[in-house]
Amino acid sequence: MKSSITYLLLAACALLAGCGSEGAPQAPSLDLPQPVQDLRASRKGTKVTLDWTQPSQTTDREAAGRHLGETVICQGISDAPGQALSSCPQEINRVSPKMVTSSSGKSPNPASAPAEVSFNLPGELLKSHPLNFAEYAVMVNNHSGRNAGISNSAAVPLAPTLPPPSDLKAEVRADGVYLSASPASEPLPDGEGRLQFLYRIDRVDTDSQPAKPGTQPAAPVKVAEMPASGRLEAADRAFEWEKNYVYSVTPETRILSAPGGAPLSEVEGETSAGLQVRTHDIFPPAPPVGLQAVYSGNPQQNFIDLTWAPNTEADLAGYNVYRREEGRPYARVNSDLAKTPVFRDSDVQPGKQYFYSVTAVDARGNESGKSEETHESVPQPQP
Repeated sequence: MKSSITYLLLAACALLAGCGSEGAPQAPSLDLPQPVQDLRASRKGTKVTLDWTQPSQTTDREAAGRHLGETVICQGISDAPGQALSSCPQEINRVSPKMVTSSSGKSPNPASAPAEVSFNLPGELLKSHPLNFAEYAVMVNNHSGRNAGISNSAAVPLAPTLPPPSDLKAEVRADGVYLSASPASEPLPDGEGRLQFLYRIDRVDTDSQPAKPGTQPAAPVKVAEMPASGRLEAADRAFEWEKNYVYSVTPETRILSAPGGAPLSEVEGETSAGLQVRTHDIFPPAPPVGLQAVYSGNPQQNFIDLTWAPNTEADLAGYNVYRREEGRPYARVNSDLAKTPVFRDSDVQPGKQYFYSVTAVDARGNESGKSEETHESVPQPQP
């Protein structure tokens, strides 16, 4: 009887599959997404953009995708960037996973994907805190509205920015592309002397832009940077001829450590509409100067040698030489461009007087006006 009872107890224990097992009971998972570690913040004009990578795991190292809930956007005000938020001073928004878009504009995968949120700063915030910084952090909740804590912090300046000029103009001249615009008419905030307002002019070579979609466009080239006071005027002398460029103006605001001190941070305003310019070269070189003609022949062969001062244009291709006789029009006597400022005219006759003028020609075929005229005579041979 005793052995039968023992057998029944052993069988019951086996059926329960718990007797004799090792280890403490495991608590159920809370499904909390791991905190974000790579939050970044940027600002242009009044628009702030936050981007980060969605958590791929929970704090229990489970896949987080199906557990992701709303993301809480937190904001605080600081005197300097880098003052990390340990809590959420102000909740400014909540966004669902479907509302969080990647930088490509497409909805990302629920987890381990780029996430991006943009919003505009209130004007009153910029007016009341021109020397401060907005600190941002995010908390990714699960479906139950719980999270594992706040992310790293990322900051943007709250300094105001000027509007871009709306009347950007360009004039192509022989020595540069001359740009002009009217500065902002609204008064500039003082910011205790610690705000510096600038305009930056950029140029993009649209001929060099990739034709294939998805490839990285050419980076803008900074043409000039100037204080945002007085007439905005600049000249781009580093351009190339026969190019299509787009020029734009971007306001910049710098926060200085002290009046006249070093910049602590800066923020860009909205960029003006682009102005397209074709740098078509219709500008000829200057007419050559210093033309002289000297007879230097002998009884067997007559020559008139011409010399003049060299032109200094960077795109100079050469010179044309023109000759005429008394009462007749000029005719070009060189078959190819003279590459140097010298020319020998060997097609001359004794007893005649010849008049000469030269022109300069650039690489695109633009020809200067004629130089001042000079003349020389070929003597009659002595008997």
